[in-house]
Amino acid sequence: MRFSLRKRLVIFKAPPYKRRLVFSLITVGGFLLLSFASFWLIDCRIRPSLRELARVRARQIAIESIHKTIQSQIVPELEYGELVEMRLTDNGKVAYLQSKTGAINRISTKTILAVQQCLKELHSETVKIPLGQIFGLKTLASYGPLLTVKIIPVGVVEGSIKDQFDSVGINQIRHKIYIRIKTTIKMVVPLVREEIVINTDAPLTETVIMGEVPNLYLGTGEMILPKTGD
Repeated sequence: MRFSLRKRLVIFKAPPYKRRLVFSLITVGGFLLLSFASFWLIDCRIRPSLRELARVRARQIAIESIHKTIQSQIVPELEYGELVEMRLTDNGKVAYLQSKTGAINRISTKTILAVQQCLKELHSETVKIPLGQIFGLKTLASYGPLLTVKIIPVGVVEGSIKDQFDSVGINQIRHKIYIRIKTTIKMVVPLVREEIVINTDAPLTETVIMGEVPNLYLGTGEMILPKTGD
């Protein structure tokens, strides 16, 4: 007597609503994974380049504005003799130089106020930078969406008037007077906010002294004393 056994292969089919649920979960998971990878790429690769690009541009704009303000509002009305008194000997040589403290303080204050005003005006302006510049390629420098950079002044503007002596020829010394500006600005761009300290020297006035540098120089403590020989 023979017995025949038949094996039946039963294929389980999930209900349609469960298949849709699984497909939806896979789609959502893939989307989340892709989004996470995109954010990681932006944070690790693009953000540093974006920060550096915006930092350089913001610093450049602030320094250009400071120098433009000083050159247009301070320098045209200033003469060397207003800040330094030069006394000559009977034979026409420079006996000594003496800085005029009151005039120096007035010019310093006037310059600081002018710089503060120009930085306040930058707050209402926005700078557009093509996003293609973050890749550092000249061919892409002018392409891509425009990145908005805002510059906000932070804190106060500090300024101190200093000077420098340079040799410009035989028995010719140039005495240059400049102001050192220090301030802080905040750079605001998408994904990045950062404070930047600005230090820049802006020339005010200068003169060329014929002959040797005088051995006596009565400065204010803010100015650099000239180097003289033994």
